Amino acid sequence: MGELWMIDSAAKSLSLRATWHMTPDTKVLEIASRRISFTIGNGLPGMVWQTGEAFWIEEIATHGDFQRRSIAIDIGLHSACGFPILSGEQVVGVLSFSVERGSGLTQNCWR
Repeated sequence: MGELWMIDSAAKSLSLRATWHMTPDTKVLEIASRRISFTIGNGLPGMVWQTGEAFWIEEIATHGDFQRRSIAIDIGLHSACGFPILSGEQVVGVLSFSVERGSGLTQNCWR
């Protein structure tokens, strides 16, 4: 599943603007994602926003700051990564992706 999170300067948070998913199962995660926002440093999108660098979660089930963990596990998602969207040196948004076990995606894929 892919998500586009954009910074809302007035609210000082990231909100979901667009999603992409291959299976109907991930629709439930999209619905949950539309109900939340992330502040700087919180959750995968917030960590990417804070550091301005890509961030990798090897195992969603054991990561302490993945807010939609139970839903992700229920639909079979295993790992996640996020990348900053930059305008010059400023982070303006975050692209995040979650994948199933055995997808072949590893931390080395995005280094």
